Formats: sequence, C-alpha cells, structure tokens
Amino acid sequence: HVITQNPGKVRIVFKFTNDGKADAASWAAAKQGKFWDMYQAVMSDQGAAEGYAEIAKKLELDLTRLESDMNTTEFKDQVKQNQALMKEIKVNELPTFFVNTQRHVGAQGLSRVVFEHLNLGSRKSRMFR
Repeated sequence: HVITQNPGKVRIVFKFTNDGKADAASWAAAKQGKFWDMYQAVMSDQGAAEGYAEIAKKLELDLTRLESDMNTTEFKDQVKQNQALMKEIKVNELPTFFVNTQRHVGAQGLSRVVFEHLNLGSRKSRMFR
C-alpha cells in the first residue's frame, strides 16, 4: 500500500538468499513480468500444495521458459551474490528492510516507518541495489 500511495517515491528491491524451488520459480516468473504473483502464490499454503507448475499455468506463464530459467546458473549466481551482500551488510535475520540507510528487522510497522521517512522529505531515498 505504501508504494501505490506514493508512486515514484518508494522502491522495493528484493534479494533472493535461497536457491530453493519457490525462490527459483519466483525469480523465473519475474522474467515474464509475474514476480509478485508467483512469489505470493508459492509462499501461500495452497501454493505449497499446488507446486510452481500449476501456479504457472494459472498465471498463464510459459512453463517451458519458466523451467528453463529456473535451471540456469544465472539464478544460482545471483543468489551467491546476494548472500555475499547480506554478509557484507550484516543481514542475519529475514526479513530485513532498509529505509534510506536505516535497518528494520521484521515487517511489523514497516509501512509506518516508510511513511515517516516520506514525510520527513529531507533526504533522498537510498536503497541497496
């Protein structure tokens, strides 16, 4: 909701740190423009039961392309880079968010913190890339 209420002011950067099937399917779905749809579905209880292939069909994704993308070294290389970044910036708990340069562990109260930073308006938002 924070993003839709503040277009162009808030950016979310998602970093995969696990090379499991759910993360790989979400990453591959992003290449077809359906990251959040896949991620939310595979992380739900129903998604766990259905599996990524059934979810991909429901999301009208190209399943052959999805599976091919899931099995590339590009994803595993990205995970390794993300793991190194997390170690470098000392992220030991998930989820961890950065609002400007301030660290927040856990999602509780995240919207409030983002709104507070937006209302301050004194600094340009800097997020990790």
